[in-house]
Amino acid sequence: MDDRNALDAMASRPDGQGHESAGVRGEELTAVLHRAVEQAAHRLQAVAAAVYLLTPGGDELRAAMIGGSPPSVLTLPGRMSLDSPYASARALTGQGVALLAEPDPLADPQHGAPAYPYTVASVPLETQGRRFGSLTVLRTENRGAYSDADCRRLARIGDRLAVLLDGLHARGAVIAPGNLPVLVPVFDTEPRPVTQEGTVRGVPDVPGSAGMTLLYALQRLTEMLNRATTMEHVVGAAEFCVVASLDARALVLASAAEGRLWVLGHSGDSSSLVRELHGTALYTDTSAARALRGRALFFPGASPVPAGPREGTPRLRAGAPVRLGAGTHVDRPRPHHLGTRDQRAHPRRQRRGRAAAGVRGPCPPRGAGLRQRPARAHRLLAHRRGKHAGRKRPRRVSPQLR
Repeated sequence: MDDRNALDAMASRPDGQGHESAGVRGEELTAVLHRAVEQAAHRLQAVAAAVYLLTPGGDELRAAMIGGSPPSVLTLPGRMSLDSPYASARALTGQGVALLAEPDPLADPQHGAPAYPYTVASVPLETQGRRFGSLTVLRTENRGAYSDADCRRLARIGDRLAVLLDGLHARGAVIAPGNLPVLVPVFDTEPRPVTQEGTVRGVPDVPGSAGMTLLYALQRLTEMLNRATTMEHVVGAAEFCVVASLDARALVLASAAEGRLWVLGHSGDSSSLVRELHGTALYTDTSAARALRGRALFFPGASPVPAGPREGTPRLRAGAPVRLGAGTHVDRPRPHHLGTRDQRAHPRRQRRGRAAAGVRGPCPPRGAGLRQRPARAHRLLAHRRGKHAGRKRPRRVSPQLR
C-alpha cells in the first residue's frame, strides 16, 4: 500500500454511527495524524516524526502528535514561533522542504560533536492556499544526510496529509493542536544497539526496551538529586545513574567562580581530570571550559587508559554544561576498532549526557548553599551579639515545661 492509499484508507473508514459528528471527526483527525507520523518514521528510517499544526491565531506552531521511540521523542520542541530557526517553522514559511543537518553552524567537528545529535527534515502541510502546519522527521546524525528521494518521499506523505486535513476542515472539523502533544510509540524506530559499545542496554529486538531502560536511570537520577543535601550526595547520584549508563571510568563535577573552574566532586579514576580542571581559567580552550561556555562537547582522546581490563584503549571525553553555573566532565574508554566516521560520541550517549546534565543542574548550587549555611548563620549571630552586647535577654521556656 503506497502513501496515498494508506492515508485514504485511514480517513474513509465506514463507521455507520453519525459519520459527521464532532466526536467522530476528532477521531478521524487523530487517526490521520497517527498514520502520517507512522508512515513518515518508517519510510524515512527516522527515530521520531511529528505533526505540527498552526494555532487558531496562526502565529505559532504546536506539536499535535509525536511518534517514535524514547528518548528521541522527548527532544522535539512542543511549540515554536513562525520566525524561529526550527526546520518545522522554516518549512511552513518557506513553502518547501527544510533540512537541518547542522543545528549549530559554529560547531567544529574536529573538536566536538554538534549540540543536537539529529538531522531534521520538514515539509509544509498546505493545499489550495490553506496552511495547516508541518510534518517533521528526526534521524540520528550517523545515518547521513537526507537524499533527494527521502525529500520526495516525505513531501508525498505531507501533501496527502494536507489534502486529508483540508477534507476534514471542509466537513467542520477543527484542525488545531491540543494543549499538549499526543505521544505514540512507533515500532522499529529505535536505533539498533551498537556492538562496539561496551554495554548494551535493554532486551535486544524488544521495541522501546533500550530507551526505557535509560529513561529509568534518568528518572532515578532526578529523584536522588531531589533528596540530595550535600555535594557528596550529588556526586553519588551521578555515579550511580550517569557513570553506569555511560560506561564511564571517571566523572568530575566543577563549578565556575572568580573566572576559574573549581572541582566540587569527582568519582572513579578521576585524579588526572581533577588536576587538569581544578583552577583552570574559563577563557582557555580546554574541553571543560569550552563546554561550560554553553554547549555539550564530545572529544575523542588518544591517551591510553593506564590500567584495568581496557588497558591501552583510547579515551573519549564528554563535557556537558549544567544550569546555574556548574559543569560536568566525563571520561570513558573508547574502543580501538571504531573508524574515523565514529570519532564523535554515539548519538545515544550524547542524548544521555545532556539529559543527565539538565536534571543535575540545580543541585550543585543547592548542595554548596547547604554547606555554607552554618558559616552564614555564625556570621549573622556574631553580628547580632556585637550590636546588642550587654543587653539582657529573657529566658525562653518550652511550652511543654510550663
